[in-house]
Amino acid sequence: MTKETAPERQNGCVLSIAGLSIHYPLRHTTIRAVENVDLAVHGNEVLGLAGESGSGKSTLALGVLRLLRPPGRVTAGQIHFDGVELLEQSEGRFRELRWRRFAYIPQGSMSALNPVMRLQDQFSDTLVAHGERMAPAALRARCTEALHGVGLEPDILPRYPHELSGGMRQRICIALALLLGPQLIIADEPTSALDVISQRVVLETLAEARRAIGASMLLIGHDMALLAQVTDRLGIMYAGRLVEMSTTRALFANPQHPYTRRLIASIPDVKDRRAFVSEAGESEAQWPLDAPMVEVAAGHFVRPWQGGEGSSREGAAG
Repeated sequence: MTKETAPERQNGCVLSIAGLSIHYPLRHTTIRAVENVDLAVHGNEVLGLAGESGSGKSTLALGVLRLLRPPGRVTAGQIHFDGVELLEQSEGRFRELRWRRFAYIPQGSMSALNPVMRLQDQFSDTLVAHGERMAPAALRARCTEALHGVGLEPDILPRYPHELSGGMRQRICIALALLLGPQLIIADEPTSALDVISQRVVLETLAEARRAIGASMLLIGHDMALLAQVTDRLGIMYAGRLVEMSTTRALFANPQHPYTRRLIASIPDVKDRRAFVSEAGESEAQWPLDAPMVEVAAGHFVRPWQGGEGSSREGAAG
């Protein structure tokens, strides 16, 4: 993280995804993990993506980053990053953009960090792989700056990942992601493997570090309470599709889609002991996922549905 990256970015569109579909063709069927998704991340914005496991959130992120494992592949759509069509770039050009212009924070720190390399070597490898060769003193100064940005001291650099707590390892992943001052951070459930206290510390660290370099962020998760605290806008994914998108404040104040309402209702409330209410009678099969999203209020988009409470988009919006 250098001082040159500190000024805030412009509020234009940093990442634009249009009609993105990602499929996994199998012998007898095709898994449509992501289907016809449109979204945009603006400058200095935190956009959240929420949904249950298997809804396509992480697959969408991996598709943007070209990290899909076979047989998964992007079958349709466009991905523009800062005006560059990513799907048209060569692998070499894409590697130049990845990490330097946009970075990734994965779910599990132990699977992201090399267990047999000291932390200082992992920082060094990241810099060298992207053309940042420097003298040992300059390297240590760069690493120290990155660690201070996430609330850690440089005396941990000679350690191995297993010598750190889960929260510290996750902060190391954040420091590595921000090392080159990216314009966009894609964070895939960065606190999912941590206890409640560590979750808050890591999330606050990530938010502060992001603001320091003026980066935008796509934050993926299924913890609605956590996402409500840090996101500017929030998209809800279900069965590979976006079913609702709005500012976080508006979405929590007036959720439209039945699935969004279920997610919000799942947030525990220690002050209100609510009785369990089954919604099994409302058939999810009645939700027409291929219907286009419509704008029900300024900046608030929802995919129409039929059946169940509200009966239709118009009924809920009215």
